[in-house]
Amino acid sequence: MVFAIASTSSAIAASCPQAGCIADNPSELDVPNLTPTEVAEGIIRILSFIAGVASVAFLIIGGLRYSSSSGNSQRVESAKQTIIYAVIGLILSIFSVFIVGFVISRAT
Repeated sequence: MVFAIASTSSAIAASCPQAGCIADNPSELDVPNLTPTEVAEGIIRILSFIAGVASVAFLIIGGLRYSSSSGNSQRVESAKQTIIYAVIGLILSIFSVFIVGFVISRAT
């Protein structure tokens, strides 16, 4: 165990001969140079993914509410509305990726 720690620290020291070399030379960091367009696309993809996951979750919740409604017409109608809105949200989240990609490709 001591050998593993010693070999790890010597490997770090070999790759960084100076103390604190990362802070001394930030140009050596592997930080990607992203354009504002790429950042916007990434943010929109993440938000679309979150919206898609939320839509699927509400679709499952609506299905569970529908199956547990026990024939109560008011609960059945509420569950149907949940399912309809979840499907609409899922469709919008899928198409939003394509729409935003199209708009960004035309803007650049």
